[in-house]
Formats: sequence, structure tokens, C-alpha cells
Amino acid sequence: MVNKTSLSPRIVRKREARINHILDTALRCMTETGVEGLSMHEVAGRLDLTVGALYRYFASKGEL
Repeated sequence: MVNKTSLSPRIVRKREARINHILDTALRCMTETGVEGLSMHEVAGRLDLTVGALYRYFASKGEL
């Protein structure tokens, strides 16, 4: 993870907004398909991100 103390407040706000968007998308995915249907690939696809980009924010499906 990135050391938050070295980031500007603007970057921290943008990162937090991105994390919240990822979590909202994951929650929508779970309500539609259940926990079994949740995957990093599904969430990344819905966000138009690569799976690798998603792993920059969450280390695993369990963490997500």
C-alpha cells in the first residue's frame, strides 16, 4: 500500500472516493449474484479496470 502520510490531501480524497466506488460496485455485484458470484474479475469488469489495478486497492477478494 501507499504511505498516506506522503500524499497530498487531494490525492487522499481521490483515493478514498475510488475505494468507495469499488466497494459500492462490489456490493451491487454481491446483491445480484451472491457472495459466490463475487470475483475480482467481475468487479474489475464492471468498473472498467484491469484486475491488476483493482489489486492496488485490495489485496484479495476477502479483503474486498
